Amino acid sequence: MAGHSEGAQIAAEACKQGGADACVLIAGAGHPLDDILRDQLKDKLPPPLYAENERILVSLKAGKPVDKVPQPLMTLYHPSVQPYLISSLRHDPRAAVAALTMPVLILQGTSDIQVQESEAKELAKAAPRAKLVVVDGMNHLLKMVGKDEALQQKSYGSPELPVSPQLIDALSGFVKAP
Repeated sequence: MAGHSEGAQIAAEACKQGGADACVLIAGAGHPLDDILRDQLKDKLPPPLYAENERILVSLKAGKPVDKVPQPLMTLYHPSVQPYLISSLRHDPRAAVAALTMPVLILQGTSDIQVQESEAKELAKAAPRAKLVVVDGMNHLLKMVGKDEALQQKSYGSPELPVSPQLIDALSGFVKAP
């Protein structure tokens, strides 16, 4: 079973349930969603708004929807996405991958602007038997963009850019391994 980005968390959780021979996690987070949101927002929000963010996260993590969401946070915590967030906040990707007894491949690109390389390392640390492959220059869309910011942006709307050959090699080698 394989999953990319948020799908990596889903794949790890599904593999815990059994039925898969191996698990492949591509550009998956290595921290729970609430930790990621806190980290992303701590330097971007003024203290009063960050306190509101914390209040909302604590409530959602406890499984309780939030009625009062300040307008600047509405994009993140709109009532329509709160059920999804409540569900997502229940999961710790490190615990999920640590519970796996099957072969695990963790793939991450160094040019991914959505999921940092450190997240893959967190997953690998939680599952020491996992194989970690870091593809130099690969972005979140699995395209080779290196440090070229223009190519990075172009890749988000250019289906003609090929998938990273290194990713394909690592993935096919893992699947073919005895």
